[in-house]
Amino acid sequence: MVSGIKIKDNRVDRLIKNSGFNPDKFRIYYSPITIIWYDFILLVLVSGIILVIYQTLISMLIYLPVYSIITYSLGAKLNNSVAVSDKLIIIVNPNFPFRKILVYYVDNIDFIEIKHSLFRFLMWPFFIFTGNNINISSKGKYERYYCTSLELNVYDENFTKLDLDDLISHLRRLGIYKI
Repeated sequence: MVSGIKIKDNRVDRLIKNSGFNPDKFRIYYSPITIIWYDFILLVLVSGIILVIYQTLISMLIYLPVYSIITYSLGAKLNNSVAVSDKLIIIVNPNFPFRKILVYYVDNIDFIEIKHSLFRFLMWPFFIFTGNNINISSKGKYERYYCTSLELNVYDENFTKLDLDDLISHLRRLGIYKI
């Protein structure tokens, strides 16, 4: 990752706006699909290897598209962005075919936890290196939303301007973050 690259997913803003909310009134914590960059790097590397080892060409032509579809599907499903204001928390997944937007009123939220999956190493072959998830307890219901590309603060090396540490700080100020 290069310092200074800050990804803003305009699809998240558009979905919030289409739901009747003003995205400018929220701090939006984006969780972009960075897996696509890794797939591109893998494609370049595999293409080079294929040129060197011609016998595997047929098997790689079958393997690579299937692998890419699986990788995208996992990345699209496990990347939710979060928009937070003083009264609302909006969970947005702008990725096809898992597109959704869910609205929570802060007054109705019992607590929010941010955890890391114990089995995240199982996703490493698909270039998903974190297992961050946001758990929301509201009115006795407990919902989990994965935000695998919403990273911890790594000293200005993140893909997005706001990171997981900023989200935790914001939730603490609202008094709904559970340690």
